[in-house]
Amino acid sequence: MEGKSFLGLASDEKTQVPAKVFRCQALWAIRDVFKWRKFQIVAAIFVGLICASVVGLGRLFQTHGAGKVAYLLSAEFAFLGIELFFAATVIFIEQKKKTTVRQQRMELFRQIMAQQPGTALAKWDVIAVEMNDYLNKQAIWHSPWCFYDGAMLFAFFRTLIYIPLQDGKFDSDAEIVLLRDAAQNYEESLFASENENEKTGRVSNLSSEKKLPVELHHSKATWVLTRSKKMIVIGSLYALVYGWFGQLLAVVIFECFHFAISFYVFWNRANFLSLADSLEFMNNVHKFEPWEDDSKWDEIARATNAAFSGKRMDNFDNDYFFDGNHCRQLFKQRLSSIIADRKLRLPELIPFAHELRAACGFDSKDQV
Repeated sequence: MEGKSFLGLASDEKTQVPAKVFRCQALWAIRDVFKWRKFQIVAAIFVGLICASVVGLGRLFQTHGAGKVAYLLSAEFAFLGIELFFAATVIFIEQKKKTTVRQQRMELFRQIMAQQPGTALAKWDVIAVEMNDYLNKQAIWHSPWCFYDGAMLFAFFRTLIYIPLQDGKFDSDAEIVLLRDAAQNYEESLFASENENEKTGRVSNLSSEKKLPVELHHSKATWVLTRSKKMIVIGSLYALVYGWFGQLLAVVIFECFHFAISFYVFWNRANFLSLADSLEFMNNVHKFEPWEDDSKWDEIARATNAAFSGKRMDNFDNDYFFDGNHCRQLFKQRLSSIIADRKLRLPELIPFAHELRAACGFDSKDQV
């Protein structure tokens, strides 16, 4: 029989990221924090104080004429206190995790140089497992699992180490040369040949099967309405239900605000693409080379729609690009945003963006 760890899980499961073991991140976070000895002590003291406050507040409310609901009111205050306590705990754990990532950046870079992960989350999962094991053995973290999965660690790495490094935040670090070498190694891993070959094969297979919306809809307007049909139906149901209870005006205002935000995201969604999706989009363009043949943008749109089809990119459904011209327009917008290094910053893609912008012949003065 497999041995059990002190977490009550099979020992071989400790070699997996928590995402492979727990059904949701919230359950893992709760279990993780309750394994922290200091939290157990503080929580026990807090529960004692809460119980005492329920009795004390109940009696206080009774003396002020609250009657039978006195203890109910005190219980509500107690639950509010518990919620605030757990909210503060979550914030504290998050800050502690960020501090740990910053302090252990050299070990993280060592793992990155060994794994060459690029944007492959499977490799980042491996790095997360190694980092969890390292932090546990060094008694740096209070449980065997600091990171839920590779995606969490990847996000921490970019926001806490890589981007600040590009901004010069670590220039005074004694190991700045090693940090920059490791960062360059990470950048090179984004364009690893095996990753590009894998994506290229997938793009080639999908592009021949996918139809563009321009082939299925009479106009872009009907396409947009079709994409937003779920929002329209749900909004109408809300209006009917709340209108019945006399809250129609509030619902109309809320839905108008919701639609405005959603359509803003829709028209500017190229600027909200993640690093992995932006890189895939750029690799598709690089693969089809539409430098002197604008008709190839249809193929790029078809292939990228197929690649993005399994993802919920915004509050709308179905395809991402209407036609090749729309794809070209959004690609131009995305390159400008990357080069300007604003909004969702992707400094690791700036050189590639400059290269593609020049190859496509886009005016360097264009702005998003």
